[in-house]
Amino acid sequence: MPITEHNTSNKNSLATFAAIACGIGLLLQLPSGVMHLYLGKWIYARDIILVLALALGLMTDWNGFRRTLPLGDLSIYIGVMTLIIGVCGIIRGELVRCLIILMWHIIWISSLFCGYRLMRSFGPKSIVICLLCVIAYCACEVGAGQLELRRGQYLLNIEDSEETILGEKLVTSEYLDQTLRVRGMQRNVFNFANLMGTAAICAAMLAYYWRRHPLKMAAAAALTPVFLVMLTLSGGRSALIGILVASIYGVIALSWRQKTPFKLGVLIVATWILIAIISVTGIGDLISRVVELLPTKAYYTDVGSSFDRDDVWQDASKTIMESPVNFLIGVPLGDSSADHLVITDNWLLYNIYHGGLLMFVWFLMAMLQLIFKAARGPAFGWPAIVLFGFMAGEALARESFFFLSAPVFFVVVAAAITETVPVERSRFVRNRAENLPTNLTGKRMGSEAMSAGNELQELETDGYSIDHQKVTHV
Repeated sequence: MPITEHNTSNKNSLATFAAIACGIGLLLQLPSGVMHLYLGKWIYARDIILVLALALGLMTDWNGFRRTLPLGDLSIYIGVMTLIIGVCGIIRGELVRCLIILMWHIIWISSLFCGYRLMRSFGPKSIVICLLCVIAYCACEVGAGQLELRRGQYLLNIEDSEETILGEKLVTSEYLDQTLRVRGMQRNVFNFANLMGTAAICAAMLAYYWRRHPLKMAAAAALTPVFLVMLTLSGGRSALIGILVASIYGVIALSWRQKTPFKLGVLIVATWILIAIISVTGIGDLISRVVELLPTKAYYTDVGSSFDRDDVWQDASKTIMESPVNFLIGVPLGDSSADHLVITDNWLLYNIYHGGLLMFVWFLMAMLQLIFKAARGPAFGWPAIVLFGFMAGEALARESFFFLSAPVFFVVVAAAITETVPVERSRFVRNRAENLPTNLTGKRMGSEAMSAGNELQELETDGYSIDHQKVTHV
């Protein structure tokens, strides 16, 4: 084996190892309440491992990662937002909070790398395994939630225990008119609701993936309502809006014979225009009307906090609109006397407050780039669109891209994009097969020939038509 081929093989092995390590690090983000309880400050070792795994992956496979995924606009967005928030945070003594935001940016990139590399190394089955892991964990959360309902008290009662690095309580209790809001093993009901919504969509995604296997499809589809019921028992209204928007996205995407960038662009931009309008007019009345349609509306008897969110939005909007500079480049740069980092409970307002309208438009362009390419994926294109719908819907009332649905979204998007560009892998396999020695009858010899043939057969099984010149999806 030539030295260059040997080095390439070693780099591919390291990149695959890094992707698996990233995947494990991302899965360890899920049990936040339990890990904070039993690990305390040691929980941040999980984040260090994730950072190291991502660094190894980028060092060994940066060129392939960059060529496969459209990372330009997203990289600029992450770089500029990190710089603005980080520098202003250091000046104003809020470095720790800035590091938390930086960690979420790292989680995004780690998720993209994980989805890309696992898809490239192992194919769609590896992504299915990741989704099954998420569903399996969320099934444990469902059991914990049911136990809470029977006992009438929370499982993780650690109000007086160690605080987080931000000085906040590890776990918060939430009630609506004395009705316990299910929290499971999460730190709060909002994380729990987000996970239940994510799990419901993952189950629907697997049902779509297994649409040619009736038994598997039925099993996956049966899990979806289980997670949706638990979502309602948590009283999570922002995740509920996310589910509604995701359902609309899913129906529209399935009705299209061809998912063109124009159609997707109109759908996504129209969604964010609607979010902008609701952000100005308020969400309290909208939530009240949606809750009235639910069979589990008893768990939403107190929607007063929805009107409280209107007040939060009004305060943030007032600060933003105090000057054109604040609106264009953000409050941290435009007004040194205003709060540097605020919770806006709205992703659009979060971006405009901290980075200005320019940063939100840049973020939207980055998402459009990713979704346009991901939509062409034969296995994970539709799931990527539906997950984005969930993220966009929840973004109306939460900083949704800082919740646990974000890693799942970026893994699926990266997998969907990678499955549309199998040319490099097939070309390598084809060249390796054609350069093997032959016997007197002209047939390829040895185990390497069998291995190359098996890899080409896997590509064809996944739905790709292979010839000597190109690879196309059937």
